[in-house]
Amino acid sequence: MTEKHLVVEAEKEFLVLAVTDWTRLDEAQSLARHYTGSGDWQVWRDFCLVLLGNLMRADLVVAGDFTDDRGFRPWNLPAEDALRRIRERWDAIGTELEMGDVCWFAVTPMGREIGEVYEAEENAEHERLNREG
Repeated sequence: MTEKHLVVEAEKEFLVLAVTDWTRLDEAQSLARHYTGSGDWQVWRDFCLVLLGNLMRADLVVAGDFTDDRGFRPWNLPAEDALRRIRERWDAIGTELEMGDVCWFAVTPMGREIGEVYEAEENAEHERLNREG
């Protein structure tokens, strides 16, 4: 698969995750690790910035912070500014992310709709594989 196809697959998985709850950047990092096969956090970061940039530019997810008292708080930034903030914060950490580092993501109504379609496709594929045995 080409890198573009890998990014598209990761985007689908991220949207499926985001349908049920706010999603952490380290969850995107896990997808990047899987799809790149790399052990280098900078490779994961760059892959994440591509996939999340695509999703934010398409208005499927928004970046923000999560606080215990107020829940998800969107940054209300254009995608490019949000991506710059993510990169700067991740670079300041300078290594693999831990749970909740840097930012969180919320799915938009359009992102939820598309994510639910992907989730239904995944479920149908699992059912088909289980029947085939």
